Amino acid sequence: MIQRTYGQVKDFLSTYALNNGVPVDDDRLMEYTNRAVHELINEGDWPGVVDTWYLRYDSASGLIALPGHLDRLLNVSIDDTPKEIRSPWFEFVQYGTGQMRDEEVDSYGNVLGKRQNWSTFLVDRGLACTQHDLPIRNEDAATRASTPWYIRVYALTDEDVDSVSPVLHIDGLDKDGNAIRTLTGAGWISGENLDIDFAAPDGYTQSASTYSWIGAVVKPVTNQAVRLTAWNGTTEIELSRYEWDETTPVYRRYYAPELAKTTTGVRDRIVRARCRRRFRPVTTDNDVLMVGNELALVEMMIAQWKRQNGNMDEYSSHKLISVDLMRKEALAHNGKTRTPALTFSRGWGLGSDFNPVR
Repeated sequence: MIQRTYGQVKDFLSTYALNNGVPVDDDRLMEYTNRAVHELINEGDWPGVVDTWYLRYDSASGLIALPGHLDRLLNVSIDDTPKEIRSPWFEFVQYGTGQMRDEEVDSYGNVLGKRQNWSTFLVDRGLACTQHDLPIRNEDAATRASTPWYIRVYALTDEDVDSVSPVLHIDGLDKDGNAIRTLTGAGWISGENLDIDFAAPDGYTQSASTYSWIGAVVKPVTNQAVRLTAWNGTTEIELSRYEWDETTPVYRRYYAPELAKTTTGVRDRIVRARCRRRFRPVTTDNDVLMVGNELALVEMMIAQWKRQNGNMDEYSSHKLISVDLMRKEALAHNGKTRTPALTFSRGWGLGSDFNPVR
């Protein structure tokens, strides 16, 4: 398994790309390279696409939010104990209506006894545009009412272009659950635009509206990361740190039920996980390709050219060769004895493979 930058392979790719070669400075070369990588990483959990990471566990919410460059958990171990990963169906089929939490309540606010020990698994909570949720008031936990929060945007460096600050767009709901709309010079828009202004008073730009839920965030490519926080008049909390290249941020989050409860002593946990990386395109010669097998890339680029021209038989043939090259490289890298056997959870809670090998 060899990692290569785009600059190291572009001359070779240009010779064979798109069936008959293109100039190395042709814009299509990088475009087709990225498309080939994107399609290939979806064909298998190749070395370089899957790796082991140490993740942050939020003890306040019980959530593990994957960084923006990771797509999903494959296997996870907490406190050196392997955990199963259940699908989102689990909370609505095997568990019952409503999301899991340490103190279970019914629709009338009555506290219920725990139905079973939830400490052996994690639950996939899907995608969100922030790494951490806006909190719910403790006194309204039974009704799940939300405190109205103002949103603050912090720039870590001067992001102005020609003395004009770029904007970060937020969509969401107010404290009553209604969609937030804002009147601008160009008319009404959904959500709100906040300046990413390093020179703003107090160092941040604050929303005019209060939010109970954030549904979408759109930001431009920036020089440095941008921080998003929430303030309710007395307390400020961190929601997300958006890296410079995140433009439509989204994060996969998992809930670890038994770890969220209040305990004495240390509450944070060590989370070690095998994760699948999310596709990120290369934009410069120094960017490292997620797939470094140049022969497989060439075959996939030719396959895409065949598909674009309606020749599906040749598309399938070249794609098959490309995937086979990747499979052989993965086998040579992992070895025959390093591929774990797969076992599955019973019933509708099936969500992931469970790897007992550590």
